Amino acid sequence: MNDSSINIKKINLLLSLFIILLIGIISYFFYHLFSSYLVNFISLITPFVIGGAIAYLCNPICDFLERKTLLPRGLLSIIIITSIILILFLIVFSIVPILINEASSFKSSVPRLIASSKSLIDSIANGNNKQIDVIFDNIQKYLTQTTEAFDSGQIITKFGSFLLGTINGLTGFIMNLVFVVMTAIYVMTDYHVFSKQFKEVLPKKYSSDILLLLNEYNKIIRIYIRGLLISAMFVALFSALGFKVLNLEYAILLGVFCGIFNVIPYIGPYLGALPAIIVGLGQDPKLVIGII
Repeated sequence: MNDSSINIKKINLLLSLFIILLIGIISYFFYHLFSSYLVNFISLITPFVIGGAIAYLCNPICDFLERKTLLPRGLLSIIIITSIILILFLIVFSIVPILINEASSFKSSVPRLIASSKSLIDSIANGNNKQIDVIFDNIQKYLTQTTEAFDSGQIITKFGSFLLGTINGLTGFIMNLVFVVMTAIYVMTDYHVFSKQFKEVLPKKYSSDILLLLNEYNKIIRIYIRGLLISAMFVALFSALGFKVLNLEYAILLGVFCGIFNVIPYIGPYLGALPAIIVGLGQDPKLVIGII
């Protein structure tokens, strides 16, 4: 009796493993069979998803202006989206050329900065404290890896490929931009209509609880995203200004690094400050105190 029960358990275990393996194999073949279709589908819906996200984030502004003005909601949606596009174009044409120039100059200066930093680290690590030696040895390894990454041009190559793909697909880019704008305006104009239709789909028994929960999540997500974006912009702005005051090279580029990495929880600010610290060590070690 015991042997038969053990055999049944073994059979069930083997059967379960076989089913899991079979599901994995089928999933693998389905993925490779339909991966191209999946990529095309994702690229197709991406503009609509982005447009919907923009409408979601800008809807409170539209609601506020609708209450304060007598303008129709559709016109307000057009004004808001047009303003966002103009601001983005202004940023692109005013800041991006500076960033490109600084990025190019920064890439060519990385070996010199790394060498200066390593020289400083070597002079400090010559002490008798073995723990300090170990710490700075690890820092040297990291700096060497960073130098190799820049020397191999991985970051610049990826950015160049992306930029080249964007230029080659300029027509597709413009079409996607049009779809994003149209979707954002349409969703923002009829936002409350969509909300009403969604409420009607919900089961009446649980609709009030579901709507209450969704409203709370809605407030939290909007506040979090806006706070994250505003925080990133302020960090980038004040970091760039601070680096300018310190006469740190590539101040704007390094400030943008700080702002972008600031959105990453916990380790983001340290990662964002790392390029500035490397530049500071290479330019003047005293600058590191001001950077930190």
